[in-house]
Amino acid sequence: AISEANGFVITASVDGVVKFWKKASIGIEFAKQFKSHLAPIVGLCVSQDGSLCASISIDKTAKVFDVATFDMIAILKLGYVPRCACWAFKNKSSKHLLVVAEREASSIHIYDIMNQSGAPCGTVAFHSAPVVSMAFNEPEGAIVSTDEKGRLYLAHVRLLCLLE
Repeated sequence: AISEANGFVITASVDGVVKFWKKASIGIEFAKQFKSHLAPIVGLCVSQDGSLCASISIDKTAKVFDVATFDMIAILKLGYVPRCACWAFKNKSSKHLLVVAEREASSIHIYDIMNQSGAPCGTVAFHSAPVVSMAFNEPEGAIVSTDEKGRLYLAHVRLLCLLE
């Protein structure tokens, strides 16, 4: 994953390690690594503004990092194995929403990572099969998702979980 705003490249691996690399004048330089997960990482996403990065793993957790300081700032215990994730918040929003899809079900969960409870602020299941890919369209404030059956959905975030 790439944070253009901060000049970082973030990598993740099957051994549960997240690494931060800083863009240099020539190439990239290693900055920091975390043994973030106890199982393979299956997804890594950076927010549109480049400020946050999240990793998801089959260990049923999501870890959230502040990219500028490359510090882990939140751990979410999901209660399910995730398949994919994306960030869904507009710049300068007070809510920092992480959207995570389940691997074996059609449910999509929305988490406000500033909410200390760790509970989702919303859950939807409009797909009829597990979601395989999601992306956030910031100008429209909408999540585009596809499922195993090839169906494509567009859902406005303000309808799923209040977005400021």
